[in-house]
Amino acid sequence: MTLTFQRINKKQHNRQGFDCGLELVNKFLKESARKHMDAGVSQTWVAILGPAATADSLTPIAGYFTLTQSIVKREDLPAGISAKKFPAYPLPVIKIAWLGVDQQHQGSDARLGESLLLEALDRAYKIVTYSDVGVAVVVDPLTPESDQFFQKYGFEPMALEFRSRHSLYLPMGTVKALVES
Repeated sequence: MTLTFQRINKKQHNRQGFDCGLELVNKFLKESARKHMDAGVSQTWVAILGPAATADSLTPIAGYFTLTQSIVKREDLPAGISAKKFPAYPLPVIKIAWLGVDQQHQGSDARLGESLLLEALDRAYKIVTYSDVGVAVVVDPLTPESDQFFQKYGFEPMALEFRSRHSLYLPMGTVKALVES
């Protein structure tokens, strides 16, 4: 099956049919993703499996991710990161604000979560390469399972917390190695 990534388009993609099992993730896609893009706050890409829908129907969304810019404090970096190489003011990062896989594709051989993450990292790396500004990619996992998923790819816990879970940090050098392999 062919996997493609497209910017979210309310006239093309079936946002209402998406369900990853986490209400916060579903709600963002259905109610806020397009508004945030229009306001220049973030960008959302959807994963499409197979051919596009016909002219009279919307294309099902297999998964999605949202990227935005953010900052982190040097003192919030993971313990193993040498903070001395960074200035004392807030550090620019790219944030994976949202990532979700529709329930019908979770656990499948397609490994859609991995494909979404690698596409998000590739786009984050391109943003940082183009702008020459950004030290890492960060994410706020919502569940223990998503925490484990991101840590499997080298994300490290930070001192910073979001919804009682540690934010995770992936240095740009590691991002580069992942997207170039």
